[in-house]
Amino acid sequence: MYLAHTKWQFGEVGRARQLIDEAVVRTVESAHVPSQGNTYVFKALLETVRGSAHCVAHDAEILVQIGQEHGLALIRALGGALFRMGACSTREF
Repeated sequence: MYLAHTKWQFGEVGRARQLIDEAVVRTVESAHVPSQGNTYVFKALLETVRGSAHCVAHDAEILVQIGQEHGLALIRALGGALFRMGACSTREF
């Protein structure tokens, strides 16, 4: 996940996207809920910068679900905020 951020900063957007997608697969397989929340927050933020409102909304919905299912208020709140950011960027609010 952090390598994806570094690659993004160096302009390697395609590689960054590949790395974050790999991180999502690994974190889901691990079943470690806090890591899942952290990874999806990071992915949604990258999608926000990329301007992909649909991907932001998808990741945000997953965050809200994780937060609700596991009592993680911060993850749920971040998911809600990211969802609204995605909606605003497409003027679907």
